Amino acid sequence: MDVSTRQLPLEQQVSRAVELFLRMRWLPPVVIALGGLFLVYGLGLQLNLAALLSIALLILLVNIVLTLFYRSWQIRSIRHLLNFAQVQMVLDFIAITALIHFTGGVLSPLIWFYAIHLLIGCIFFKRWQVTLNASGIWLALALMLGGEYTGLIPRCCIFPGTLEHFQSSPGYLVTVLGSNGIGWGVLIWLVTLITERVRAAEREDRELQEKLAKALADLQESEKERVLLRRTMTHEMRSPITATQSMLRLLTGGHVGPLNKQQANMVKKSLVRLNQMMNMLQDLLDLERGKTADRVLETFRLKPLLAELITVYYPQIEEAEMSLEVKVTESDTAYGNAEDIKSILSNLISNAVKYNREGGEVRVIVNPQDDQVEITIADTGIGIPADAQQKLFNEFYRAPNAKTHNPFGTGLGLAIVKGLVQRNGGEIRLESQENVGTTFYVTLPRHNG
Repeated sequence: MDVSTRQLPLEQQVSRAVELFLRMRWLPPVVIALGGLFLVYGLGLQLNLAALLSIALLILLVNIVLTLFYRSWQIRSIRHLLNFAQVQMVLDFIAITALIHFTGGVLSPLIWFYAIHLLIGCIFFKRWQVTLNASGIWLALALMLGGEYTGLIPRCCIFPGTLEHFQSSPGYLVTVLGSNGIGWGVLIWLVTLITERVRAAEREDRELQEKLAKALADLQESEKERVLLRRTMTHEMRSPITATQSMLRLLTGGHVGPLNKQQANMVKKSLVRLNQMMNMLQDLLDLERGKTADRVLETFRLKPLLAELITVYYPQIEEAEMSLEVKVTESDTAYGNAEDIKSILSNLISNAVKYNREGGEVRVIVNPQDDQVEITIADTGIGIPADAQQKLFNEFYRAPNAKTHNPFGTGLGLAIVKGLVQRNGGEIRLESQENVGTTFYVTLPRHNG
């Protein structure tokens, strides 16, 4: 069976092989008829042309019957297909035996046709079945040749002269039968050995593929359950943290009474830790969303989105006495998922504020182009060492100076940003110099291209 059918179910493989065998059956009657005419009129051999044409006609009629039966036959189980192939081979052996008789008997050059059909049989059947077929063929051949030798069957000698001596020699007769028997046995053993090993390898490969497919399905199902659990737990954790933050802000605002210096300091530290935890939870949510296929793509305006983000981070900017520059117009748009873009810009603006210096600058500039829009987020902060810039978008990686400046962080932010940018058909790059500042350039499509 050819390579293209190896991945098909076994029933289809056998069905295709039987169909191919059935189509090949139309060639022998043509070869027998034309070959007989050539041998008689071209080479002048003493052949019974009428007998050969009759055999060709009978094969043709059998082929018609077999083809009609196969086309009307709805059952395609392996057992029935193999039985159908066995019937074809038995009919072929009968035809070959008749051809051998009418083309010289023991001296017929067509005896090797038996080997061809036995070879085909080794592909379809098990060794004991092919051996049984070969035994039947050998017995039929022995009876035919014995009948010719004893005169019970008329001898058809097509080679004049001394070759008739070999045809009537008992030693030659035994040699032909013995050599064919031994040759067929060796042929069956070798070919079935190879086909059995090939079938065993294919069976093992098929079983391995089935196991791998099942393992992959189980793994995917398990991953879905883990994703659902992480999302649920993350969302559930946000609610109590948010409530605790609100209560601590009430304390720091003096709404429930004044706090002494030590109490205010403890509340402030608690708020910082809660903010860090909220950032970690947000990173996890963004990471999960970046792996989710369900999302809405649309064209949206960038100005309202940036205004919302600036409102979130402006208190920190103001507290650190930083200057803020935002350049965006009402007509500036981007195409993608609005929540993804919001996470991208939120992360980059947060970093520009977090890793900046007192009195530094933060710039957010939108530069529309033909079919793209470039968003620049720049700061005048600690910068990124040159040897760390290549690893910056790896998950859980943080530059050494970032760890020193702010020991708390997951190292997921920029990995999430890069994944979301690529997911929305964009690109991201950076320019940075340590102790000078960092600039991120995010390029996004402006429309569905």
